[in-house]
Amino acid sequence: MEVKNKAGEVQQQGLSALFFSLIVYLTTILSTWWETAKSFKENISNPELWRLFISSIPWRKLKAEPRSYEFRKRKFACDFPAGGPAADGRKSAYFSATEKLEFETEAQFAAASVSSSSVKVIDVGVEADFECVIKTAFIETRKPVVIRGYDIGLCREKWTPEFLISNCPPEKKVKVHKSKERQLDFRRKNFVYDTVSFRHLIWLCSGIRSEEVEKDKYQYFWYLRSIGKDPRGKDVSDISVHFPTLAADLKIPKVFPEASFFSSVFRITSPHLQLWTHYDTCDNILIQIRGRKRIFDIDNPDFSRFPKFKGVEHFDVILEEGDIVFIPALWFHNVTALDYSISVNVFWKNLGEELYDKKDPYGNKDLIPAQLGYRTLEKIIGQLHTLSPQYQDFYLRRMIVRLEKRIDELSVTGNEDTLKEDDPEA
Repeated sequence: MEVKNKAGEVQQQGLSALFFSLIVYLTTILSTWWETAKSFKENISNPELWRLFISSIPWRKLKAEPRSYEFRKRKFACDFPAGGPAADGRKSAYFSATEKLEFETEAQFAAASVSSSSVKVIDVGVEADFECVIKTAFIETRKPVVIRGYDIGLCREKWTPEFLISNCPPEKKVKVHKSKERQLDFRRKNFVYDTVSFRHLIWLCSGIRSEEVEKDKYQYFWYLRSIGKDPRGKDVSDISVHFPTLAADLKIPKVFPEASFFSSVFRITSPHLQLWTHYDTCDNILIQIRGRKRIFDIDNPDFSRFPKFKGVEHFDVILEEGDIVFIPALWFHNVTALDYSISVNVFWKNLGEELYDKKDPYGNKDLIPAQLGYRTLEKIIGQLHTLSPQYQDFYLRRMIVRLEKRIDELSVTGNEDTLKEDDPEA
């Protein structure tokens, strides 16, 4: 009986000590929160303060780190409801992951480990000769660059839905993508092409109701990627030719030789519509005029198909209205309109004219030497098909080694071709 009482006393003392420790611990947490929360009194909507508040919580001690979230300053401001801090007409675009991700699977969470780098921003307000600076940035880095503070013209203030509707001829028709799904998929072709009046397109994309537009059309997502006068899309788009009145309101920075100009594409998009991931073979700049836009999506990567994606470095950028982003040729990107969006893409050929496919009005067909290389590769695979699987495997692996060696050489010597043709290890 005495032994049991002593055991009970020890147990009671242990519980008391544990309870006391818990009280002290909770007091520490509340004190930390209180000190941090006081900083919100001045400016409760400041996203940087929210970041500070979240980071002050001792997640590791609680053994409940918020693995399912990434907090970054810019996207938080975009998460406010209509009428909040983000309702001032700012325009956003991203070269990669969302700024605040909520993952439902391990595969989605793994995407957060993909390394992210900030895009260089050039504020032309502090540059004496910004066009020279921009050209240097394009040529030397071959990486995305944001141009901020450039005067893109009257379009930024004038191109309201009401202005576009009232200043466009009623007979003006445009060919558009139409889909009931917000994510356009080029492989599944989950969209159809439709021809609508330009006025109707503005009503549909901006969400402004009009008696001229059938109500059921508002349930679709709409996307204009302007083309030339050829209705089959075989004509290169040029906003100065096909939308001359509007083009007069737009100032395009002179960051490339006039002779290398390829096309200027007018883009108008419904909110939340997402394009498929792609790359272009021409250098281009994207001029954000209205709305917000996100570029390059890694929300739902398929790691079973693309396992190396986990180690890919990506670039994040948020474009405000009036900002311009340089997208180098061959850079994969994925575009999502966060709300009603208007932008203009300007493409130019940074290599010799003879290298580009003359039958390509969009600027995304592979260069002619690459097309020939792919055809040769298919012929090689066909020739090896006559061998047994064991021999095919051997020679294909030898070819992979040869290709990897060439890639290594390019990373060291640039465009210098240092490989000897008689190299037995080639």
